[in-house]
Amino acid sequence: MKKRNPIYLLLLASLSIVPVSADTLRIQRILNPELVEAESAKGGEYRLISELGNLSYPIPAKTVDGNRLEFRQGTGAWRVSRADVELVNEKLVVDSCSTIPVTLAGDAKSASVKGAGDGCK
Repeated sequence: MKKRNPIYLLLLASLSIVPVSADTLRIQRILNPELVEAESAKGGEYRLISELGNLSYPIPAKTVDGNRLEFRQGTGAWRVSRADVELVNEKLVVDSCSTIPVTLAGDAKSASVKGAGDGCK
């Protein structure tokens, strides 16, 4: 009879605890639900987030169409712009004075921070 290596068995056991869907995100909150529109995944109808009913946060979502998130509310699936939501474990920069500016060599992209250029005390 063949004897199994304990490390091999441990490796197999660890694979079973890896999440099945690594791209699943959780929406912590939707900023300004009375102003943000969501598009129905079926039919393309647009409605304000505040009209979708009481949302129970965090909301499971997935990335679709590049910069949009799709979530389920009631019996329908809705798509919202990634810029209009805050995800779980996401830290938004609201104070440019408490951050450290970083420049990466070879990085051709630029970004702006709200409040950048303001005097820090």
